[in-house]
Amino acid sequence: MGGPVNPRQSRGRGPWTGSCGAGVYGGVKLPVAAAILLSACAQEIVVLHCDAVTVDAAPASADAVANLDTGGSGDAMDAGVLDAGHDPCRGLPYCLRAGTATPAVANVNERVSLRATVEGRSAGLVYSAELLSIARRGGRPAAVRAELGIELQGTPSGASFRVVSVPPWFSESRFLLRLTARGPGSADPPSSTEVEVTIRGNLLMSGGSGGGGVYAMASDGLPATGGGHPDGKLLEQLVRTPRAMRVLADGSLLVADWETKRLLRFEMSGKDVLLGEWARLDGAGAPTIRDGSDIQYGLAVLADGRVALTDYQFAGVSGEPKSHLLLWKADGSFDRRVLAGGPNPRWRAAVEGPMGSVLVADEAGRAVTRLAPPNFEEAGNLADTLPEAATAIGSNGAGDVYVGGVGYLFHLAPGGGRAAVAGLPARTVVYRAIVPYADGGAAVATDTQSRSGNVYLIRGRNFERELRSTNGSGAVINIWGLAYLD
Repeated sequence: MGGPVNPRQSRGRGPWTGSCGAGVYGGVKLPVAAAILLSACAQEIVVLHCDAVTVDAAPASADAVANLDTGGSGDAMDAGVLDAGHDPCRGLPYCLRAGTATPAVANVNERVSLRATVEGRSAGLVYSAELLSIARRGGRPAAVRAELGIELQGTPSGASFRVVSVPPWFSESRFLLRLTARGPGSADPPSSTEVEVTIRGNLLMSGGSGGGGVYAMASDGLPATGGGHPDGKLLEQLVRTPRAMRVLADGSLLVADWETKRLLRFEMSGKDVLLGEWARLDGAGAPTIRDGSDIQYGLAVLADGRVALTDYQFAGVSGEPKSHLLLWKADGSFDRRVLAGGPNPRWRAAVEGPMGSVLVADEAGRAVTRLAPPNFEEAGNLADTLPEAATAIGSNGAGDVYVGGVGYLFHLAPGGGRAAVAGLPARTVVYRAIVPYADGGAAVATDTQSRSGNVYLIRGRNFERELRSTNGSGAVINIWGLAYLD
């Protein structure tokens, strides 16, 4: 296309980041400082897209990211870009407008149908599709095209798109695709429009035989074995006995290690880089984590970046309650210790509650106790008289809080009250971990090793589906902790 081209913009819940070639913004090459400034804005990120190469073009190296924009020119006209006073469809025998993807949010191995409204003649059109770019949330590592299995096929009425395989560290990603139609004649011009598809990220699971490991399940429920990882395993030889896990705001992974009683932070780049140890067990005022068996459930990440860990020791310490809450600041330094109000509570797990509070599951008291900011003093129970011991508490990251125990899973109302999650499989289980999942859902680990699965996906107050946790060798993983790569 001749003349200047306006950059195409895409927005969504984010921030999401991507690239537009080598510093090209609407045809103008930016200095490096300006490009960095644009990418560092604290507001919503606008992802710019340039003309693209086809999906079969491999990156220059294994470290090249999959934001495949080149900044070059292409022969396909984008019907979604309207320069001032110009309609790109004017005078054409056919033109694509309003591209759509069905479904717009998909799982790995789920086929997505790409369609567009055709203005003008539609008979005899031949369709194709190509990948323009891949965007992710801020702080997440860029996707590497060579690690992804992608399938694009033309159909009589559009095209289909499918992500066939992903590596263990695959985060939720937005794929920008170009759908192009050409007429049967050699002189017929191409017409294109753009379509966005979001592919859900992997679910990480800690557990397994022996000391266990960290394994990745793709959103289709199968082990994430792409990128040369046949067992779908991460962090080998870096963490001995992983239990509770959480993804931090910067995209790194926090793992509680049962054997060493430490909190470890890892960069999720695919290189399994150990960033540092969070739990300062000697000095800096941090007490030693008492009972490693409880760190399988207890991690919570607060809105201000602090990390909270419930800790319990059956023997207790002379003159102290058996339960306490430990908090670390966002930079990893120890913040404070909060003692339980009596000798009997067994604080099993924690999650951020309304108005900056922390909610803890009291296994012995069959209750959910509210700890009010700023000092996190006990402020009554959000729920009490639960049917059995409370073993897990968590949220969907969007305000819905759940508590699970022996044979029950409840949705908790912010002001009190509870409702049983509807549609759960008819089996008695113990709930172990509850974490945010894709699309505002929650993923829940159970102790069952049934043939159907031991990860429940919950949306609102309803059960959605279950997944069976296995590694690449087919062995069932006895789950202790979960984390969703958003």
